[in-house]
Amino acid sequence: MHGRTRRTFALVVAVALVSAMMLPGLAFAKTSGVLAPTGIKPLAVYPKDAYESDNTSATAKVLPEVSIHTFDNGTDEDWFKVSTDTTGTPFVFETQYISNPAAIWDTDMTVYEVDAADPTGLRQLWYQDDSNVWEAYGSTAFFKAPAPGTYYVKVQPLGEDDRGYYTTFVYEGIGRRVAGANRFATAVALSKTMYPDSPNGAWGSDAAANGVILTNGTAFADALTAGAWGAMRPDVGDDEIYPLLLTTTDTLPAVTEAEIERLAGTQWWASEAFTVYVVGGPSVVSDAQLQMIKELPYVADAVRVSGTNRYATAAAVASMTLDITTPSTAVLANGLGWADGVSAGPLCGSMQAPMLLSQVDTMPAETSQWLLDHPSVTDVVIVGSGSVVSTGVADALAAAPYNMTVTRLAGADRYATAYEIAAYGTEGGWFDASGMTLVSGLDFPDGLAAGPFSMLTGSGFGPGPILLTKKAELSDAAIDYFVNWSDVSRPSYVIGGEGAISDQAFREFLGLYDMQS
Repeated sequence: MHGRTRRTFALVVAVALVSAMMLPGLAFAKTSGVLAPTGIKPLAVYPKDAYESDNTSATAKVLPEVSIHTFDNGTDEDWFKVSTDTTGTPFVFETQYISNPAAIWDTDMTVYEVDAADPTGLRQLWYQDDSNVWEAYGSTAFFKAPAPGTYYVKVQPLGEDDRGYYTTFVYEGIGRRVAGANRFATAVALSKTMYPDSPNGAWGSDAAANGVILTNGTAFADALTAGAWGAMRPDVGDDEIYPLLLTTTDTLPAVTEAEIERLAGTQWWASEAFTVYVVGGPSVVSDAQLQMIKELPYVADAVRVSGTNRYATAAAVASMTLDITTPSTAVLANGLGWADGVSAGPLCGSMQAPMLLSQVDTMPAETSQWLLDHPSVTDVVIVGSGSVVSTGVADALAAAPYNMTVTRLAGADRYATAYEIAAYGTEGGWFDASGMTLVSGLDFPDGLAAGPFSMLTGSGFGPGPILLTKKAELSDAAIDYFVNWSDVSRPSYVIGGEGAISDQAFREFLGLYDMQS
């Protein structure tokens, strides 16, 4: 539910809640005793941004790829322009609300071409109120130039009460980069892209999920299965995905703490409990940190999901998915490596299939027992070659007492395996090839949080695949998937900074549309 209707309803709810707090005898439970938010308090005055005056097409600016703007009043217009000398050149335009300080903020975007016959000199080519990529009141345009020339883009507030800070992304090519200063900040950047509006009570409960998953960002095993769970839309009431955030063993990074509070605040407005699910035992995320998370503002509870080892933790996470679905399929990945499991995350989400972990030559007792305890699972998808999960394990699953139908998705290396997973999901209708997510194939941190994120990159808030790349140059497998499957109709995303994926590889990715010309 997007647009003016949802916001109007949610504002009424917010006013009612604040009014109720003023009545004697009424209170709202909060385990930590932190005071509830008192409402949206915009700044009295928002300064003009560095690109003013840009209120008309005549003063439209050529923007850098990332820029910060304000609506300094409810009638402000921000114009920019792009040019191309090639028909079909794609551009990605995206606006994203900046939540601090909070404001009532809603934007629409219009793309124009020059038309001398029109009295205004411009003709509208594209318009959007709310993003159809993210759960957001920002706008996201995937625009293909119908002819060489200059095109003008107008961003304006939807209503006269809308104002505040926002980021504008302008990229020539098929997508943009999402990154933070480190792995923890990158996971937060992904969460903010998925649910950017969430600090405002005005947005209502469907502006964010009612929970978030937290795992140790210095190890991968628990995050593989946790990300697959988050991608399965655990917030069944609102059909929402849980973002995956990262922490250390003993200390919750400040950027992660702030993001938990931001996400949790919206659920308070809707009188919905917000839960942080900590995946992994006390040696992975300490008990002291768990207790501290329970006391964060607007967090109703923090729940640990864990087992005695990574295989038992994966089984415990798989059991959590039973609140979402009765699975008929499970995905099996190597628990000692990360690459294949990262690529399989969105497949788990789309197929509603929990992820379990295996050793190369032996299926751990915890994995075996979970499968035997859940006879609804009749199919297993193994990700990775026989050197990752052996034919012996596959043969055992196909025989008694499991009697499973076994499918293996594997390539010559991790990049090719990611391609096989993406092609299988696309051909089977599990993935939408209009958008994809690219992560490093050489290191795991940024890829861990990409599974839930990728679930919103396809058409209609659906899943797109995850592909892997090398740092210095774009992998052949990513190129092959784009050429063979993608229809180039929605933004794609590169996850992580230049330390993970170089600018050269990123530019090659943006320019993939040339491969289909």
